[in-house]
Amino acid sequence: MTRIRGIFLVVALLGCAFTPLTVRAQSPEIVPLKLAILDLNRIYRDAAAAQKIHELVNSHADAYREDTQRAEAELRNADKLLADKRARAALSAEDFDKQRRELELRVQESQKKVQERRRSLAQLQARGLQQLETVLKQVVEQVRVERGLNLILRSEQTAYVDPALDITDEVLRRLDQKLPTVSVDGDENNG
Repeated sequence: MTRIRGIFLVVALLGCAFTPLTVRAQSPEIVPLKLAILDLNRIYRDAAAAQKIHELVNSHADAYREDTQRAEAELRNADKLLADKRARAALSAEDFDKQRRELELRVQESQKKVQERRRSLAQLQARGLQQLETVLKQVVEQVRVERGLNLILRSEQTAYVDPALDITDEVLRRLDQKLPTVSVDGDENNG
């Protein structure tokens, strides 16, 4: 009897050994793809806040340009007067060199002022775009959650898009409501 049990046990163990084990791995849940398309170029072109940024930068650039042109004209006139004085021998070599150095210093100061203004314009634009991007991210996230989206692509990344997937109009409308303009601290003319 023990012998039969032993054989039975061996057969059972061998049977288990040759029986393929089918362990099912827990497969991740398949999430349906819900996507949308967003035209960021259009947002940055058509949003009211973006247009305000362009307006601010352009108005400051125009003011800077006019001021720079006046300064350049004054420097050209001063250079011409200095050359005329030198040609008429109205100045000694020492006085001419002194006035030439003063003129060169004025030119350097003018160039420095132009560089500062360019930097100021870049900072003005950056501050405005930062405000726009902050609110834009909030609006896109709000639309994403409301529509249950799990992927938003830029329109530039696609060859063809069904217009029903485009959320640009909705995002643009909400962005304009939430941020109709930008307020940029220090947007006064610098220098």
